[in-house]
Amino acid sequence: MAETTSPPAIPAEPDELPVGSADLPSAGETVTPAAEESGSSLRAIWLSRADQHAVAIVCCLLLSWAVFRWADLSRWGREPIEIARLAKQEYAYVVDPNEATWIELSLLEGLGETLSKRIVENREEHGPFRRAEDLLRVRGIGKKTLARFADRLRFAVPADEVSSESSDSG
Repeated sequence: MAETTSPPAIPAEPDELPVGSADLPSAGETVTPAAEESGSSLRAIWLSRADQHAVAIVCCLLLSWAVFRWADLSRWGREPIEIARLAKQEYAYVVDPNEATWIELSLLEGLGETLSKRIVENREEHGPFRRAEDLLRVRGIGKKTLARFADRLRFAVPADEVSSESSDSG
């Protein structure tokens, strides 16, 4: 069998070698398709193995720190949230039946859509309510119904009554 010899490589000066020249084929070498597929000729473009390891370690450290910080800020799930420890408070929805719409009145306990609309109609026909007992003139409101929401009513004194009371006393 005949022995094949490759042509001698042209020596290059160290200053003339490109970065990553160990991975590049030298002069006169032929690049096989397997070498092209493995990316050995492209390795000069990417980071070296040591740099890749350093980047991977830094990424792992940052990820570990982020997970630890998140767990620390959540108190490791041992502390209940503040809302669960607050005492329950009852809201005090107070409404003036002389100014409220039927929608606002329907939010009161014991009043629905129908009674709220009747209160507004009665107010428009017969004038404003002066006290809670005046609501008894509305059809469908009795003493028991009135007792359920009477403490949630506020009656504002009209401006003309305030001016007449101040002129009477002076």
